[in-house]
Amino acid sequence: MIAYCSKAWHGATSAVLRRHGARSGGTNMPFSVDVREKVLEAIRSGMSCRQAAAHLNVSVGSATRWAKEARVSSRRAPLKISDSIRKKVVKAIAGGMSCSKAAEKYGIDNSTAARFADDENIDRKRDNIRAKVLAAIRSGMSCRQAAAHLNVSVGSATRWAKRAGIEGKPAPVRHGPDKRENVLEEIRNGLTPNQAAGKLGVHVTTIRQWIIQTRDPTT
Repeated sequence: MIAYCSKAWHGATSAVLRRHGARSGGTNMPFSVDVREKVLEAIRSGMSCRQAAAHLNVSVGSATRWAKEARVSSRRAPLKISDSIRKKVVKAIAGGMSCSKAAEKYGIDNSTAARFADDENIDRKRDNIRAKVLAAIRSGMSCRQAAAHLNVSVGSATRWAKRAGIEGKPAPVRHGPDKRENVLEEIRNGLTPNQAAGKLGVHVTTIRQWIIQTRDPTT
């Protein structure tokens, strides 16, 4: 009798845990009712179960099960994407992120992300940015400096350089007096050497040397 009651209690507990997104005997904690409702609201607003799951960091199985239990219709109105999300997606793709990764990050369809890229001529813009990044690296900047100077990710700059066959240490950059004065002016206005390096595309070591030389004109 005791064994039967224990088995029945375990079965009931497992059912409750599964209903809230956890497995019996596992380490996963049940999701809160608030998370479940947010997932359902996202699905009702137009997201697929997979998109809602990725957007709110739950398993696809949990999102699908909750939608089924709540009887959320499989046919939904098209998702209305805000201008803010669209701008973030476009910026991410222009900066080197793939359409699929941008779609997953911001909870939209891959086809929608690809359409945004086409509408904004991202491929053409990316080609122009890539050419500028490669030119900067060939002129002597590191990938990190070129990335900061042209507002792209370091990973994208590194990948483009590798594909272009740019290897080894580039030739030192020769900065003119105008560049030096611009950097020093930024420092006087409150920027740190690292911030000025990223903004103006000059190695931080060079900036520190210029600062020392300004303090001691004899060097």
